[in-house]
Amino acid sequence: MGGGIADFELRRFERLGAADLASRLHGEGKQVNVDAEVDGIVGALAGRLSYATLTASKFTVDGMPVFLEAGTQRGSIGTLKLRFTDFSIRGLRVESLEADIPGCRFDLGSAQRKRKIKLTRSGVGTATARITETALADYIRLKYPAVKEVTVELKKHRAFVTGRAELLLLKTDFFVIASLVPQAGTQLWLEDAIVFLNDERVRDGSERRLLDTLNPVVDANRDLGLRSALVV
Repeated sequence: MGGGIADFELRRFERLGAADLASRLHGEGKQVNVDAEVDGIVGALAGRLSYATLTASKFTVDGMPVFLEAGTQRGSIGTLKLRFTDFSIRGLRVESLEADIPGCRFDLGSAQRKRKIKLTRSGVGTATARITETALADYIRLKYPAVKEVTVELKKHRAFVTGRAELLLLKTDFFVIASLVPQAGTQLWLEDAIVFLNDERVRDGSERRLLDTLNPVVDANRDLGLRSALVV
């Protein structure tokens, strides 16, 4: 009897979680699933989960689809696991994102009465995102209209960026060798750069105009709407 009730509550949470996550994602082909495990029979009734895994693929999104909201903290999740693949966030194509976030809380009353999962607290976890070189180049071109053509190659913590940009109304071929460096916790910048313009290495300050055009390559808050959820 107790096991049946626990299983019923668990399946209910999974259905609500999947429906809530799906409502925040776009794309006709999106695939969403939630898998969870309760912390014993009493845990099911009290809203205590050992873990919850949110899986989604083939979607687009305008910002972080999982974020903190106001509410009670009666429900708990030992570890919230995000497993997202093949998606796009504000024009940046992401091959995969995996995150494990401990110590999460959710509004149990909202889940029971309003059929909505509201995450109200989270701990600090780890995340790994995979973005292809082609996707990064496409995003640079989308973000910076002055960049007309660009390719990106990443080797041993160095970025090799080749392309054509419109600088001071002149189209200029460029080649940049630089480190891709985190800044301010939410940005990626090209730093320690060697810059070639029209096949000539430049060190007279003109390279700064190009670097100012390309930096920051990605700003997780301003560009992607991640609400400081990710620290680089």
